[in-house]
Amino acid sequence: MTTRTCPRCSTVTSNADAVVCASCGQAFAAAIPLSREEKSRLYGEITRLAREGAWHAHVPTNRFLERQHRALRTAIALVAATLILLVPVSVVLNRAAQVRFEHGGGNNELLGSLLLFAAAVCVLLGVGAFYLAYRIVRSFRAYRRAPLERCAALVVTKRRMTLDKAGRKVVAFVTLEFASGEQREYRADHTTYELADARRAGLAYLRANHLLDLKLVPA
Repeated sequence: MTTRTCPRCSTVTSNADAVVCASCGQAFAAAIPLSREEKSRLYGEITRLAREGAWHAHVPTNRFLERQHRALRTAIALVAATLILLVPVSVVLNRAAQVRFEHGGGNNELLGSLLLFAAAVCVLLGVGAFYLAYRIVRSFRAYRRAPLERCAALVVTKRRMTLDKAGRKVVAFVTLEFASGEQREYRADHTTYELADARRAGLAYLRANHLLDLKLVPA
């Protein structure tokens, strides 16, 4: 039989479905395993609650998707750099061919070196284009898999809010307990925000990252 232990008074409750501790009234946090359908349904409910100011929503960065984005940016930079190199090489080759045509001769070694360099740039461009296409496909598949692979059960155990040194901005933190028992503290947003804009910023952040893990912070 599964039991629950109160984090405040350490009272053991035999009812696994208990919501609050019978001794001190401490609320038990409930684990929320999210499937694709449940996430879709909860997202609409969270959006409504966030709009009403009843919840703050926190979406931690998915490291797997971060790696995909970094690789995608690298591939784009590789293709861009190759294209930039291709322009001056084309100009030089065109000029060398023009001089050779006008004078009926020329430096064959220089022309051969330029042709070899141009071939290398073209090969690099092809490799970069292939790598870019590969990473685009990987990123697309990662986005599709993320809602299923990265939805771990979680528990909201603690929430605290502090002011910055100037006393003008609010920084919110939340402690989360995962299904494995590991606890981590997250900021409620990646940036501090004005108190008046907290609700709007949290909702916008949730909308922009709704494919990633949802970490809910009761207000």
